[in-house]
Amino acid sequence: MLEVSGIRTGYDGVEVVHGVDLSVSKGETVCVLGANGAGKSTMLRAIMRQLPLWGGSVQFLGRRLTGAKAFVPAHRGMGYVPEGRGMLASLTVRENLEMGAYPLRAQASFTVNLERVLSLFPALVPRLEHAAGNLSGGQAQMLAIGRALMGSPKLLLLDEPSLGLAPQIVGQVYAVLGQLKIAGQAILLVEQAVGKALALSDRAYVLDRGRVVLSGPCKEVKNDKLLRDAYLGL
Repeated sequence: MLEVSGIRTGYDGVEVVHGVDLSVSKGETVCVLGANGAGKSTMLRAIMRQLPLWGGSVQFLGRRLTGAKAFVPAHRGMGYVPEGRGMLASLTVRENLEMGAYPLRAQASFTVNLERVLSLFPALVPRLEHAAGNLSGGQAQMLAIGRALMGSPKLLLLDEPSLGLAPQIVGQVYAVLGQLKIAGQAILLVEQAVGKALALSDRAYVLDRGRVVLSGPCKEVKNDKLLRDAYLGL
């Protein structure tokens, strides 16, 4: 489904991601782990074409994304939940969800997708006409995921979905991700909540200073001394 081969990128001429390879298959959940500054978010932004690729390639569903405009991944079936959620604070919850349905392929499924999102996140129902800027952190994260799902994504990319949330809310968010996984949704997850991410995922990659230093099935990665001692302090 997603094939990332040797990608390099960074900011202002400083390379942050150095030749990263990863893949996600249909129906698979893959997590990318690593400390702050490891290059995880930068990698996702490059895949989503928000940063230029300085080397390597990205293919999605057999088609190259290298050099594509920033709107192309969404139209081809990628849903992206950025770190910080990216809400349009002055718009209502409903309007933010409507914004998520802008790909042409999703517009015919608008009603079905809206019902699905509100069933997954019932806390949003009484707030549909409220400004998104008035939501709590947990509600805003639910809205961000819901907005991505409104685009009928074939692959859902999430950047630090547990960041800044209370443990109870993290549990709720991961319960929804578990439901999506069971339903066959392919997921690429960048996360620092190591236990939650490994429990949800099929395979894991560990990044350190912009390079993949460990990868494999989650059961193996979880017990690897390199993960425990060198990178995440488990």
